[in-house]
Amino acid sequence: MESNKLSQEAEARKARTEALLQSKGVKINPGLPLTSNEEDIQLRTKQEVIERAYALMATASKGEGVEQESVEEFVNNNAVNGFSPKERELFENLRPGEQAIISAMWRYESLNAILWSLGFVEELSFPDEVSDVFKVVEIMTSQPRAALEQQAKLRSKAEILEELDKSYRMHWACVDAGTRAEEESCGLNTNVVHERYYTLNWLTCYQNSDWDDVKTDL
Repeated sequence: MESNKLSQEAEARKARTEALLQSKGVKINPGLPLTSNEEDIQLRTKQEVIERAYALMATASKGEGVEQESVEEFVNNNAVNGFSPKERELFENLRPGEQAIISAMWRYESLNAILWSLGFVEELSFPDEVSDVFKVVEIMTSQPRAALEQQAKLRSKAEILEELDKSYRMHWACVDAGTRAEEESCGLNTNVVHERYYTLNWLTCYQNSDWDDVKTDL
């Protein structure tokens, strides 16, 4: 009985996502499987998520072209020590390559999803355009880390799974459009969807992967 209830919850989540995507003109794949039930996932701890937020802020700032001295000041002032190996390499490289810079700049979208999970962003808007980077930066820089940590409240499994289901099915639409050279026709910003899906998979400990190794498979 309990198993049936959980399956019904996942089915309902899938149905809500598909209805949303259809209302936005985004292609759906009814054959995609259900996403996980609440009892099957483990969320990162609040402290892990906060540390990830600060690492992403430093990484995205570097990608945006903020001067190294300013990035280092942010890192030192906020005791940032949660860099992944790839992030650490970028941080220490005074002349990173173009692709590394572009990838780092897109991490603002990951940071937006992280801040949503901590309650600082009210909702994850439909990803047909980029997030409000100014707002993201303001949240991360307008108060001491101790104040942010005190205010942060990790969202529930149900809320996070709802967004994960959306991102999963939107990611499929982006990949499907890409295989037919129709990236613009999928009605979504592919990079925003990817960063969001990547982040939500990390939040739910998908395959127990560290940040650099998170998979975005279908």
